[in-house]
Amino acid sequence: MLTISIAMDEKKGIGYKGRLPWHLKEELQLFKSNTMGKNILMGQTTYDGLPRKLKGRHTIVCSIDPEYKVNDPDAEVTYDLKKFLDEHEFSDDEVIVCGGASIYRQAYPFCSKALISFVKGEYETDTRFDIFDLNDWNIDKEVEYEDFIYRELSRKRNDKAIFVTGCCGYIGSHTVVELLNDNYDVVGLDNFSNSKPEVLNKITELTGKKVKFYEGNMLDRELLEKIFDENNIGAVIDFAAYKAVGDSVKKPVEYYTNNVSSVLTLLAVMKEKNVKSIVFSSSATVYGSENPVPFKEDMPIGGTTNPYGTSKVFVEQILKDLCFADNTFNACVLRYFNPIGAHESGLIGENPNGVPANLLPFIDKVAMGKLEKLNIFGDDYPTPDGTGVRDYIHVVDLAKVHIKGLEKIAHKNGSYYVYNIGTGVGYSVLDIVKAYEKVNDIKIPYVIAPRRPGDIATCYADSSKANRELNWHTTKDLEDMCRDCYRFVVNCSKEQ
Repeated sequence: MLTISIAMDEKKGIGYKGRLPWHLKEELQLFKSNTMGKNILMGQTTYDGLPRKLKGRHTIVCSIDPEYKVNDPDAEVTYDLKKFLDEHEFSDDEVIVCGGASIYRQAYPFCSKALISFVKGEYETDTRFDIFDLNDWNIDKEVEYEDFIYRELSRKRNDKAIFVTGCCGYIGSHTVVELLNDNYDVVGLDNFSNSKPEVLNKITELTGKKVKFYEGNMLDRELLEKIFDENNIGAVIDFAAYKAVGDSVKKPVEYYTNNVSSVLTLLAVMKEKNVKSIVFSSSATVYGSENPVPFKEDMPIGGTTNPYGTSKVFVEQILKDLCFADNTFNACVLRYFNPIGAHESGLIGENPNGVPANLLPFIDKVAMGKLEKLNIFGDDYPTPDGTGVRDYIHVVDLAKVHIKGLEKIAHKNGSYYVYNIGTGVGYSVLDIVKAYEKVNDIKIPYVIAPRRPGDIATCYADSSKANRELNWHTTKDLEDMCRDCYRFVVNCSKEQ
């Protein structure tokens, strides 16, 4: 996020021409421990009024004049500030300097810190204007210098709870752990169709905190209304979807009902209760079978090969249409590739009910002797070893990006974002088997079975947009994924 730098003049307004950069230099000296950012964003008028350029720092000048140019090699010009801010994620030590109210209005939602120069005296008690609201900020540090009071502030975190649907499932439970560890309050919903109630105790054991939990189905509108009425909810993360590709081919009606109708019910209740932010769990399957790899967010979606993928396409379109129609609604769509692994504690992981539909839980059951052998569905794909290639990502890396998604849409109005969430590396089924055997020193017998309906040969991500705009990167490799999977199932076996 950005730091916003504001100098209040004697008229209680934003610093006038040439004055604000002077205050910035003082602020940078007074608070240099954590605000010495190298990128500075300012308006054209402010930039033109600088008595001296801010040497050694990259300056981005905002202008609406397409003919405006700068000769400074350390400066560049952007003519669309909103687009620029949407497409860039800044770390906490970046600084924004703006010379006009219109620029502040666009930049304010992206700012998490503030440096404010207050004139001493009567103005100290009433220094507000229609953009910057002091009630949104905590005072972290205060320094008096000459005729001014300088304050370093941080934006108050929204104290509203995050409503997580499917909170006990594989990805949901890991995300809840990350939310609680990051001091969010969580309200959860699950019907245990593909999860277990004891996960709630595991979450508490890992975090020392409890989820306010409701058992039920997202199609139950009365239950959703009750949840929103009883809790101060600020945003939603939706994991409540059926996810087995092969199963969706056999049960299309069930998949469309659960994966699409339930979201429509949820969105209707969110609208009724004035909750306008959602992070949605989508999938790489929306790209279908015709796009070349690696998949990029600007590729066409649709042409899907199974009802599961088509249900995700439908919901993405619904959210996009909603954000267009309602300029107060915000959505962040995360297109997952193939999450595997488990929490490093071994307390939570993927433990589906019935016969597993995904690769790693199937391998786990073979490793533990619960299944005789692994079925590899097809060895005649156009891949290096004939088996399907996928982009596998550790579930903890995946869980953490949901917090980045929440931060991205915080304080926004009418924003719709889409991100690929993967590692950018494709591994075949046999690559996974070999890595699992190596890291866990165990043999996994397997047989080649016919291809499954709806599967495609190769699927991996270009995740550079998420790396750039969300400041998010994966931290765990394939061996971590396989090791953590096995640790979890061994731990489960000890508890039985």
